[in-house]
Amino acid sequence: MRKGIIMFSNDLIKEFIEFREVNGEEFTWWSFVNYKYSIEDALSFLKFFNPEIICHENCYFFKDSLSLSSYKGWKEEFGADLSSIEKMVNLYEPKDFFIINEKNDVDSYSKNNQIEAFAETLCKQWKISLQERYNNIPFQVQLIRDNGDLYITMYVLR
Repeated sequence: MRKGIIMFSNDLIKEFIEFREVNGEEFTWWSFVNYKYSIEDALSFLKFFNPEIICHENCYFFKDSLSLSSYKGWKEEFGADLSSIEKMVNLYEPKDFFIINEKNDVDSYSKNNQIEAFAETLCKQWKISLQERYNNIPFQVQLIRDNGDLYITMYVLR
């Protein structure tokens, strides 16, 4: 059997490893999802991993994170540079998606590895999703590492 490309190591999810130790190798990610999550959780993540895009004044933004006040501020700074406006309005720090449900029992090294794996995978998924659904628009999804901080953004290549 051929091995597939691994997105991230299983040991990043401590609870999955604990379940696998109890249930054996037949306990898979599909088993974990079946045990742990609902259809509502799954649908929510499908929307999250396949974000809706809206066009505003010839700029493209993630529907769920568009702030018109932020747009106006970046438009004042960048003028006609639409890609730069999009980059800044669509810029997000992946760890901020999980602030409310932060687990305090995970050490910072493990948490940073989890955020890194999540951000890399999210970046790849957004690229695939946007290319598939909007194949006539040259969307770019970029992961930015800056002085220990990690950001993800989306813009149109012009």
